[in-house]
Amino acid sequence: MKARLRGHHLICLHFYKGRGYSEGFVNNLNEILKRAKDEGIYIITGSDEVCKACPYLAFDSCNLTENADEEIRQMDNLALELLNMQDGIEIKWQILSNKIPKIINSWKKRYCFSCQWKEVCEINETV
Repeated sequence: MKARLRGHHLICLHFYKGRGYSEGFVNNLNEILKRAKDEGIYIITGSDEVCKACPYLAFDSCNLTENADEEIRQMDNLALELLNMQDGIEIKWQILSNKIPKIINSWKKRYCFSCQWKEVCEINETV
């Protein structure tokens, strides 16, 4: 089954280093990444398979902060715009990976420097 992923996870999973909230969260990410690489990706809007294991997801909404869900949806929209993709598209991991170098500078300027995950993201080793 294809991995169901939202906009910003299409970019951020390329820099995942095997760490997260908990062992269960990490195991979930590892499984999702394996399926994405082996079987491909189906792009969705809203919470996805990564979100399902997050302790801050409640009622299909991110509750990390008061405005988190809206901020994440804006992130998703920019990711899809930069990648020239939309909800409902299926894509192979390798095709997606080939798009990342073309958009990563714009993404880093907008999101990476202030990201809560920057300590566990390999892209930030060079940011």
